[in-house]
Amino acid sequence: MNPIRHKKLEEITPQDLQALIDGEVAEGRDLDFKREVPGNSDGARKEFLADVCSFANCVGGDILFGVDEDGDGVAAALVGLPGENSDEAILRLESMIRTGISPRLATVATRAVSLDQRGPLLILRIGRSWNHPHAVWFKETSKFYSRTSRGKYQMDVDEIRSAVVQSSVLGDRLRNIRDRRLELIRHGESPIALRQGPTGVLQIIPFSSLEPGASMALPSPAAFNVEPIGASGWNNRINFDGLLTYSCAPGDEGAGTYAQLFRNGSLEAVENVILRGHSDPKSRYFRCIPSQHWEDSLVTGVEAYLGKLIALGVVPPFAVMYSMLGVKGWTMTTDASRGTPGAIDRDQLIVPEVVIESIDDDYRPWIAIRPIVDMVWNACGFHGSPNYGDLGEWRGRS
Repeated sequence: MNPIRHKKLEEITPQDLQALIDGEVAEGRDLDFKREVPGNSDGARKEFLADVCSFANCVGGDILFGVDEDGDGVAAALVGLPGENSDEAILRLESMIRTGISPRLATVATRAVSLDQRGPLLILRIGRSWNHPHAVWFKETSKFYSRTSRGKYQMDVDEIRSAVVQSSVLGDRLRNIRDRRLELIRHGESPIALRQGPTGVLQIIPFSSLEPGASMALPSPAAFNVEPIGASGWNNRINFDGLLTYSCAPGDEGAGTYAQLFRNGSLEAVENVILRGHSDPKSRYFRCIPSQHWEDSLVTGVEAYLGKLIALGVVPPFAVMYSMLGVKGWTMTTDASRGTPGAIDRDQLIVPEVVIESIDDDYRPWIAIRPIVDMVWNACGFHGSPNYGDLGEWRGRS
């Protein structure tokens, strides 16, 4: 077993690496040792890509460059990479992965750990891919690899077919989870009492939560002090499902918003405060959703919740799903003086999920969930959200 697998990359220290030597840790299904980074020869590149591909198609794992091992694969010494520029080496490895493996891997991270005079030691962490099977493309040929405790091997036709089937049913599993939770909410089985009326349900499901027995160490309620969507003040507490933040005391008929962190790392945020809009039949804005407030709250909510999950050690990819309940006849308004072109024609608006594969420097929450935002506007008769510019920039809150 890989003893550093469950530590965040940025938290791994030279002492953690020395413990691999002292403990005589062996290579296995989720751990591989390399004395040097791969060279530029065809053979070295192909071998490296096969290693990475095998981890992604299996359970994920770490490749450590700068570790010597004995003939049985047991860590023998931290030799480092003397004379190696870690930044250049990382860029070269990432470039090989980007161009040599298909479909593209989104679950790869790297870190250099200084060993002083011995130079850096590089850790390449490959997450389990949910978009598998991946293949190594090299000189117009493709091969699929997976792993056992004895190392990588080339997958046969039956294994490839099985991996394709498993990947294809992922969407069904996500939608089943969503439908089950929506059914509970519709029947009043939510962690707090909700007002009658239109209700928005945001669900963020990390793919890792789909693993049998998936569980995370719950933080303290204070550490999960996230703002429920549409709340002006909130409380938090531990409950049977995990951790809950909510707008007021449980059982209060005026409660209208909560965020539930489940023990498997998924999150559900429900509100019927913003979506209530103008519910007075005498108002000329009757059944109008305050569009700017709704969109701002959804986008900033996704950003805050994903940031919190990442901080708690939950890893991408994430499925983000949004639904509206009890909204037939309701519509958006962009300007209270202009009216709107149409109304939602169904009671339940179930928007297709979007998948966020990584949280990197290019990640922008408003871009990631734009398909969800646009489809809700579509349901109200608009071509799409008017709050996006031609280049995709969002004109809402920062």
